[in-house]
Amino acid sequence: MLSKGLCLSCKNDKSCIFARKFPVLECEEFSNEEAEKAAHKKQRILAKA
Repeated sequence: MLSKGLCLSCKNDKSCIFARKFPVLECEEFSNEEAEKAAHKKQRILAKA
């Protein structure tokens, strides 16, 4: 099985137009809903401190 790296969990995987050499370890267009939720939660915690 091909290791896709970040693409495996990216919500833009199906519509990505960038040339990819797998496994992708770094991407400026990476977007993951779970990662976004975690970052938002971290920001709220830091704001309360």
